Amino acid sequence: MTKPWTQTPTVAVVGGGLAGLATACALADSGLQVTVFERRPYLGGRASSYQHPSTGEVVDNCQHVLLGCCTNLIDFYQRLNVEDKIRWFDSLTFLEPGGRASVIGASFLPAPLHTAPAFLRASCLNLVDKLAIAGAMSALAPLTPKDTGENFLAWLRRHGQTDRAIERFWKTILVSALNEDVDRVSVPYAAQVVRESFLKSANAGRMGVPTVPLTELYGAAEGYVRARNGEVLYRATMKSGSFNYKMQHPLLKLLKQYNASWIPIELRW
Repeated sequence: MTKPWTQTPTVAVVGGGLAGLATACALADSGLQVTVFERRPYLGGRASSYQHPSTGEVVDNCQHVLLGCCTNLIDFYQRLNVEDKIRWFDSLTFLEPGGRASVIGASFLPAPLHTAPAFLRASCLNLVDKLAIAGAMSALAPLTPKDTGENFLAWLRRHGQTDRAIERFWKTILVSALNEDVDRVSVPYAAQVVRESFLKSANAGRMGVPTVPLTELYGAAEGYVRARNGEVLYRATMKSGSFNYKMQHPLLKLLKQYNASWIPIELRW
């Protein structure tokens, strides 16, 4: 039997990006006292917003979408009570130069063929493009490829993908989902997105788009952590080295205590 805590354990989470916030909220729910250290004056990491200096408009720093297969992220939004700030789309619209649109959505067919009719009708791709994409999908369908160090662009080239198929299909899907170009994405990660979003089910392929700035969306995590006796500390830069800090904080003393053995980091305030 697990012994009860004599005092509430404290945990430091370094970084207020999506992974750090999800970790902090889960630990706070488990009864731990959490402190999040974020070097910027806002939360969200790469999924954040800024105010344009000329227009004053709040702009997201990246294209941030999610898919129905992102069940952990959806659970995180539900935990923060911000799921109503996501707008869902049952189909994907591909726009060509000139404005012609191709809509790919689910049909009456079972997965993994549910998007096949709309895919075959798509005018943004020609027959050669579609045959190449179908061949690549067939290669990804049975099992997720192992990570050999090859990036996904090289994998696409090796599997006979045309320039138009890469630009109008693969990049549209993967850059939106992973916020990274295909020549910087590993094959297993790209394959997982394709398998989960296009081949698994119609619901898994739904696309969600935030209706509020990203900083507002993920800023809800601060209130969540604080409501559970945690803290969020901004402008806290952590680098390799030894501790160097001006602010007195109980967690800093705890971290410094173990610095020599397992936490080689530096705090600058």
